[in-house]
Amino acid sequence: MTTTIATPETALILSGEGYTLSISKDAKELKASLIEAAQELLAVSTFNDADEARANIKSLAWMRNQLEKSRKAVKEPVIATGKQIDEIAKAFIADVEQEETRLTRLVAAFAAEQERKKREAEAELRRQQDEARRLEAERDRLRAAAAKEHDFLAQVEADKLRDAAHEQRKALIMATQEAPRAVTGTRTVLDFEVTDAAALAAAAPQFVTITPKRAEILAFIKGTPPDMQPLPGIRVFEKTVVGTR
Repeated sequence: MTTTIATPETALILSGEGYTLSISKDAKELKASLIEAAQELLAVSTFNDADEARANIKSLAWMRNQLEKSRKAVKEPVIATGKQIDEIAKAFIADVEQEETRLTRLVAAFAAEQERKKREAEAELRRQQDEARRLEAERDRLRAAAAKEHDFLAQVEADKLRDAAHEQRKALIMATQEAPRAVTGTRTVLDFEVTDAAALAAAAPQFVTITPKRAEILAFIKGTPPDMQPLPGIRVFEKTVVGTR
């Protein structure tokens, strides 16, 4: 029995409302004044210039931190709502995905079995083709010998082989017609799993992404003298950081 379920091209299941965002007029004016003050300093050539620059840096950093605080405050309920949306959607669709997975596995198992039968049928077909060619070759040899020697018995054997070759050809036709077919909507594809990531990286680094753990590396090298190279593949150096507090 085939069941057909009509599904709309677009189905709005979840529904909800969003809200608009805006930046206050005072914040825009403050930002403009901070940038204008910062742009007045074109170079740092004296201690006074450095002090003025640090004062501007502190003001700019304050503006940036205030924005970050407000961004988090505004975003927090949105994140909570997003998590709630995900949970509702996940709970709603869980049994749908379960049935989808179950049926997919059943079809995949059936398709794999059909593919196995197909390979066996193809192997048997090749065997029968080889046997048919052998019988025809032997028939032709006996025919030639019978005609040359006027050998009646050889002619009889040749006729038997002719009949056997004919039956073999009929079997080939039947085997071809009865060969398993592929399951609709399925196909065989290549896949892989990584069994040794280090070996893969050593043999073919272009297929592997390596990301250094910056925090862990910094923690490791802080206890190492600057003139020593604690880890291969990195360069340890000192840099000047400008404080904003």
